[in-house]
Amino acid sequence: MEALQTHLSDYELERGKPMPSFNHSIVQSNLITELNNRLRRTHTITSELNLELNGKKLVLDLAIFPKLTPDMQQDILWVKEAPLTTIEILSPKQDLDSLLEKARLFLAAGVRSCWLVLPAVGTIAVFTGPTAYHSFASDSAVLDAVLGVEIPLADIFG
Repeated sequence: MEALQTHLSDYELERGKPMPSFNHSIVQSNLITELNNRLRRTHTITSELNLELNGKKLVLDLAIFPKLTPDMQQDILWVKEAPLTTIEILSPKQDLDSLLEKARLFLAAGVRSCWLVLPAVGTIAVFTGPTAYHSFASDSAVLDAVLGVEIPLADIFG
């Protein structure tokens, strides 16, 4: 049996994650909008953030911190403090195991809640521990007690 060869794009090699898609982009945009509408006064929502945790460098879809004041004169290329919450959106060429591994890494580094967003099935799993999670699908709303937020899934996937 021949080994399956995969060729990574420049994007994937540079960022260490699969290339996003149209649906991924829509869901990410909707999440940013909904989270900013609900949390902007108390939290800082970031997208495509370079994060270094426990010696591993990753690019996150979204990260949420307690309210921060950015210094526009001195940028930070690699953030080294764990956010309160991370949000990863499954890309079409990505496998679920890679997202589960990221969630375990984030939680071990001090992230308090980690969302895994599955656009193709309209589902979000919110992890608060390696095996502790709640799944939200269909006509429900995603709930995150760490952030104190509730967002109807129709507002994210619609």
